[in-house]
Amino acid sequence: MPEHEELSDMDDIDDAIAAVTLGMALIVAVFVAALFVLTMLTPTAATAGPDRAYILAGSKHLGTDHEFNEINPGLFLTWELDRFDVTVGAYHNSYGSGSLAASVAYPLVRGEDWSVDAFAGLATYFGTTNPNIVPMAGLQARYGPAFVQYVPVPGGQYMDGLVSFGLTFEVGD
Repeated sequence: MPEHEELSDMDDIDDAIAAVTLGMALIVAVFVAALFVLTMLTPTAATAGPDRAYILAGSKHLGTDHEFNEINPGLFLTWELDRFDVTVGAYHNSYGSGSLAASVAYPLVRGEDWSVDAFAGLATYFGTTNPNIVPMAGLQARYGPAFVQYVPVPGGQYMDGLVSFGLTFEVGD
């Protein structure tokens, strides 16, 4: 019987290695896709530095009794292109582990120091109750150095929506 248990342990290790390998491949795929968008749509944007940095501070989960981590430090870099923005970043997610995200935002209205955009993208959530790659879409607003995002979660298992917030500043010319 002990030999069978050892074989089972080896199978578990093989499964874990396969899951980690798949996870790393998916992370790389998300960022390669974001870089592809930058390179193919605006070749000069891929070589230029980002225009704006976002420092994620936290989140508020709406319509839930579930205990989420709502202190979510993270850093996102955004390239503001002619017709849309491309953002990539990393943050401490609401399940207590690290996540990577890439998104594209379409400006709805913009002023000199404010904006309201619709956005969509992908985020990684390995080792949580979510799928490994989670699609997201919603609205984001910026006024001066503050930003807020709203992501509705229709039919969500644990919540109805998510509000995240933090600070932002220009980093380009």
